[in-house]
Order: sequence, then C-alpha cells, then structure tokens
Amino acid sequence: MPYKQILMILVLMLTSFTVLAQPPEAGGDDAALLDPYSNPPSGIKEEKSPELEGDTIVFKSGSELKGIHIIRESALFVEVEYLPGESPVKFPTSQIKEIIRQDPASHASGNAGAAGSKPDLMPGEEVSAQFHQALMTVLSETPLELTNADYLAVIKDFAEKAEAPLEIKERVTAIPEQERVFTRTLPAGITLLDFVQKEFSEIAPKVRAVLQFDKLILELREAPVE
Repeated sequence: MPYKQILMILVLMLTSFTVLAQPPEAGGDDAALLDPYSNPPSGIKEEKSPELEGDTIVFKSGSELKGIHIIRESALFVEVEYLPGESPVKFPTSQIKEIIRQDPASHASGNAGAAGSKPDLMPGEEVSAQFHQALMTVLSETPLELTNADYLAVIKDFAEKAEAPLEIKERVTAIPEQERVFTRTLPAGITLLDFVQKEFSEIAPKVRAVLQFDKLILELREAPVE
C-alpha cells in the first residue's frame, strides 16, 4: 500500500476518535446535575436552614441568644428556659439591649431598652449580692393592712426591716404630707422588691424608684412632655 494512503487512513482514524471522545453538551436539568454548584434542577426544591423558634435576647455586647423561652421578666433579671425540665437561667437586665418575643401579644413590652415611657422601677445597674438579698426580704407573712399611712414613712420602715440602703431625694420629701397618704392591703409574702415594683408606683405616682448597685433611690418623676 502506498505511503500516502496509509498516512491518510491514520489521520481519518484519529479524527473519528477525537469526535467520539468529546462529551455531549449538557443543557437544562442535565447541566444542573453535572454541576453541583449550579442552581438546583427544576422540580427539586432548594432546602433552607430552619429558623430557630422561640424568643430572642439581644445583649448590649452585640451577641444574641435565640430559640429560648422567657419565663419571667423583672426589674433585675430576665429568667430564661433553655430546655424543658432544665433549671432556668437568669440574665441581669443591665446586660440586655432588647427582647424579641416570638409572640409579642404574650407580653406588653418585648423590649428591655426601648424608647418611650420609662418603667416605674429603673435598674441603674446590676445590683450587689447583698442588696439583692435585701430586696428579696419578705416584709410580712400575712396580709398587711395600711390605713391612712404615709408612703415615705412606710418605705423607710420596709427598707430598715430589710436592711436595704435607701436614699430619698429632697424634691420627694418636699411633697406635701397630705399627698403621701394612702390606704392599701399588701398581700402575704410580699418582698421589698415586690412592693417597690408592683405597689409603690400606684401608691406614689409622682415618685420613681431607681435601683443602684447597692441602694434604692426615690426621685421625683419627670413631668410628661406636652
């Protein structure tokens, strides 16, 4: 066989092999299956990571605690349940910037640091262990009837009984005595913190209680802005 014919046959064979070795062009769903980083093929739903259900606490440090259940809020602490049946954990309100509840209707206010009307009991900062113990002192084991009592005299007596340091601003003591008189029955087992947090704001509407690190301060409530 002539040399030129042999060379031509070899060229044709190599060309045919190259064409057969090329993969077919992929399009549509086939292209998506070949490329794992492309969009998912039609008919296949893209799965997203599920959102954590529950309440959220945003701390002043910038960190967030999600998927929890807030059991109770007070002027000092927010009590949180991580897992059902486990012991709850308390976080000082002084460290919390915002509270986001899964069901806002379950609580009148879901923001511990929101702007607007100021709370009746204002925690200035995290309280000392000794002062916290004083605030949790039970004032009476039985219902306590107070008739025509002076609320400044009453809170002084309660603070002395609980050994809680109390500072009363001069503008508060200047309130006329007849405006400080009240009649009320306090429930059995009430603590100093309960009295200040739940009762005092109604008894003394012109006065605000502020918790400092180691003492309770009574100051005149600011006049509403018109």
